[in-house]
Amino acid sequence: MNGQESLHILAGWLVDGSGGPIQRGVLLTIQNGMVRSLAPQVDSDLPTAGWFHLPQCTIIPALVDGHVHLCMSGSSDPSVRQAQMMMSFEQAQIAIAAHLADNVAHGIMAVRDGGDYAAHALRFKQNLLPDARGSVVLRCAGRGWHAQGRYGRFIGCSPAPGERLPDAVRRCDGAMDHLKVIHSGVNSLAEFGRPTAPQFPLAELRDAVTMAASRGLKTMVHANGVAPVQEALEAGCHSIEHGYFMGRENLERLAQRQICWTPTVFPMAAYARASVLLPQETDVARRTVAHQLEQLRMARELGVTVVLGTDSGSFGVEHGKAVAQELRLFVEAGYPLAAALQCATAHGARLLGLENELGRVAPGMPASFVIIEGPPAGLLDRMMTPHSVWVRGRMLMCGKQERQ
Repeated sequence: MNGQESLHILAGWLVDGSGGPIQRGVLLTIQNGMVRSLAPQVDSDLPTAGWFHLPQCTIIPALVDGHVHLCMSGSSDPSVRQAQMMMSFEQAQIAIAAHLADNVAHGIMAVRDGGDYAAHALRFKQNLLPDARGSVVLRCAGRGWHAQGRYGRFIGCSPAPGERLPDAVRRCDGAMDHLKVIHSGVNSLAEFGRPTAPQFPLAELRDAVTMAASRGLKTMVHANGVAPVQEALEAGCHSIEHGYFMGRENLERLAQRQICWTPTVFPMAAYARASVLLPQETDVARRTVAHQLEQLRMARELGVTVVLGTDSGSFGVEHGKAVAQELRLFVEAGYPLAAALQCATAHGARLLGLENELGRVAPGMPASFVIIEGPPAGLLDRMMTPHSVWVRGRMLMCGKQERQ
C-alpha cells in the first residue's frame, strides 16, 4: 500500500488476542500498515476496491513463542541431537535461518530463545538477522547459566570455579536480551515427580536477577519442583519456565506477584508418544503431562499470566508446528480457544516487551495477523497451513487468496 491507500479484509471470524469473545463477521480496515478500524460487516459496508473477501476464514493475531532453542531441531535421533551440542557457528546459522522460516510459515512473528552452549543464536541475531529473519522479532539469552556439574551444559555454561553467578553473567553476556538461569534439573522419566535441588544459592540468584534488572533486562528461570520455583520467585524473576511439580502455593505466588509462567507441556507429551521409550518411561511421561495439565487448570482459576512456549528444538518438538500442538494441550486443560490464543499472542508479546507491536488485532495496532481458513471450531487443526500471514499490513506469506 502506498500513501493513504486503504486495504479492507472481510473475515468470517476474529480472535483479537484479548481473551474476549470471538467476533463474527468483521470488516478489518488497514492503512499505512496499521489497523484503522474493526467494524461489524453488513452488505452496505462493503468497499468497492482494495479488499479481500474471506467470509469463511478466521483472523488471529501474529503468534509469539515464548520459549525456543533455535540452534536445535526437534529430531529424536540421538546422533543428531549430540551433533547439535557441538556445532560450529557456520552450521548453526543454517539451522537457525531454517527454524526462523518455519516460524514465519506458521504465523509466529516473535520468539524468545532460551540459550545454547555457544550463544550462536545471539551471534546470529547480531550479525545476520536483518537479512535472514523475514519479520520475526528475536529475543536471545545468549547462554543459559547452570551450576557446575548440574544440568544445562547443552544450552549454556557455568560460572568459573569460585565465581558468583552475577559476576559470570556480567563477564560473558553483555549483549543478551534477557538473562536465562537454570535453577533445577529436568523431569525424570524413571520416577514420577522426582525432585531436584536448586542449583544456585538464593542470594546469588537474587543478585543475578537484580544485576540484570539494573540493565533493563528480564530474567527467565528454568525451574521444576517446589523449592527451585519458590526460590526463583523470591529472587524476583520475571518468568518461570516449565514449572513442573511446583504446586499450588507457587501458582498462588505467581498470580499474586504477576509473574509469568511458561509451562511447555508439549515436550513431555512428545516423550509420552515416542516409540523409543521403555513402557515404564512412557507411563511416567503420560502421568507428568496429566499433572502439568492439572497445574494449568489451577493457574487459570487463580489468574496466573500464562505465556505459551513450546521449547522447540527439544526431543520431538518442531519449530513452528509445536505452537498448535501446545495450544491443543491448553484447550485440553480447560482454556477456551480465545483464552489459549491470548497466551500465545498478547501475553507473550507483553513478556517480550512487544505489547505495542504484536499480540492483538485492534485499532491503532500494527496490522500483524494470521488468516486461517474455516471457522474457530477446528482452527487448531488448520493452523499448520495458514491461508496467509501478514506483518504491518504486508502479506508475508500466502497459501491462498481471494482478492476482489
